Amino acid sequence: MNSDKTILAIDTSLNACSVAVSYDNKIYTLFKLTPKKHEKYIIKMINNVLKLAKIHLKKIDFIACTIGPGSFTGIRIGISIAQTLSMIHEIPLLSFSTFQVLSEQSWIKYHVFRTIIAIKLSKNSFLWGKYCRNKHGLWIGAHTEKYFNNIKKIPQLIKNCKGIWAAIGTIWKHYIFQKKSMKLLNTNITTPQAKYIIFCARSYLKNIYIIKLHVYILSIYLIFRSPFFIYKILSFIIF
Repeated sequence: MNSDKTILAIDTSLNACSVAVSYDNKIYTLFKLTPKKHEKYIIKMINNVLKLAKIHLKKIDFIACTIGPGSFTGIRIGISIAQTLSMIHEIPLLSFSTFQVLSEQSWIKYHVFRTIIAIKLSKNSFLWGKYCRNKHGLWIGAHTEKYFNNIKKIPQLIKNCKGIWAAIGTIWKHYIFQKKSMKLLNTNITTPQAKYIIFCARSYLKNIYIIKLHVYILSIYLIFRSPFFIYKILSFIIF
């Protein structure tokens, strides 16, 4: 059974450090808000959650981490640590979109199978995505992940949405929503937690029968800022 798999989950994609271990049918987890200080806490938190579960890295079956969208630096830190542990200990590595994990987090609490994610970056800029949960428990929507620099685009982005959607992210509590054909459930979920990476991993392992050892994983940076340009980036982290 996939729930028997021992999984170490790591998230540093937004403004928190979060780690979790599934072992012996239990999930052990640690969470700490650490804006721009991920590197200070994440290694210690991994060690502490392994001690909490009373397990050594050698007994981990899979490592799973988030790959963005989110904080440019935070994503790099989480992926670098996950890849290093994976290669040193020869543990298969799984990766998930931050928005997949947030959607699973919402699903566990509210059981709404469609999510809209809007993470505010500045006064007008935000990260955006829409996900739907299929009959196999997998979240589909990576193609919708985008960066926008005009918050006034939200009505246009949701104009074709109908039915009930779970609203995730930091924008919705300030956003006045009016649309008769659509109900928006404000979840107040703004930050991913690593234990929900484990639920994503279990669904993935249940549906994928051949898992290969990943040496490099793809990270998602929807925005890279320079003094003059804004780029969309898909970047490999290579050691």
